[in-house]
Amino acid sequence: MSDTDQFNLIEQLRQFDNKKGYGLSYKTVKKRLSAVIFQLIQSGEQYLEELHNLIKNEETWSCPFALEILKEIKSEKSIPHLIDFIKENEDSDYWEGCEEAMYALNAIGKPAINPLLAEINKLFEQKTYYPFLIGSLTEIRDNSVYSFMAKIVDDYMQNPDKYAGWFQIDDFTYDFETQGNKEAITLLKELLNSV
Repeated sequence: MSDTDQFNLIEQLRQFDNKKGYGLSYKTVKKRLSAVIFQLIQSGEQYLEELHNLIKNEETWSCPFALEILKEIKSEKSIPHLIDFIKENEDSDYWEGCEEAMYALNAIGKPAINPLLAEINKLFEQKTYYPFLIGSLTEIRDNSVYSFMAKIVDDYMQNPDKYAGWFQIDDFTYDFETQGNKEAITLLKELLNSV
């Protein structure tokens, strides 16, 4: 595919990023873009740079569709861009896009674990909690994720004051079921008895 074709494909994805396009419903825009979305997914990593740039403009129509495309491509190269998207938008008017970014990280799976753990640990040191970032990690089934979750819950029980005012324990424990580790039952019973 030539550079011109590439430009045209990205431009087609952006064709509703205008006043007239913003008057249309999500369903209508998605239907009209379905062929373009399909082509971009089929192209794999070829358009990643352009797609990563599109998710920097969360107010556009192309942004949610770029997130959906990234979810299907499942490239490790998208991980830092998706993490940044969640951090920048979770507390904004465009927070709904964070759910799609979370699903994209879930779809990438195990390669996303270490970058997510690093980011979340750093944020926890700053007493900062992003629910969609947590879900990005805890919905990936892996022993290292379970160990992290168990460690945090244990620390929460031992040092509740450390987590007061910023940590959401109910939200954090939600995906223990996803992890499928039966040891979580004992841990969750202890948690219930400690509150």
